[in-house]
Amino acid sequence: FIDVGTNENAVWAHLVTKIAGFVAKVMSPRMLLIVLRILKAVTICFSAVLMGLLVTALIIPAIEIMSGGILEDTVSISLEIVLGGFLIGLLIALMSAVVPAYQALRLRVVDALREG
Repeated sequence: FIDVGTNENAVWAHLVTKIAGFVAKVMSPRMLLIVLRILKAVTICFSAVLMGLLVTALIIPAIEIMSGGILEDTVSISLEIVLGGFLIGLLIALMSAVVPAYQALRLRVVDALREG
């Protein structure tokens, strides 16, 4: 249940209520928890991949300068490397999130609290 006032005319409030209504019709609360766990893992892995690619993009010019021009145009980041990095990050996120999310789906709340 999302409490939005009747006099609320904001586009975002209307959009949020429509999305929440759709999610409530499509997913059970347990399924929503699984999706949220997977989205959390994907977000963490993608941010790690992005940070790694940014650090690499900053280090490559420094390597070219320190090599005295020997490595100029030999070390670079192409679109294939960026897409491959994000694909590997997605695979790692799914592998690390799907099994625990599925196990959590089968647990009762009391058992989950007991296991900590």
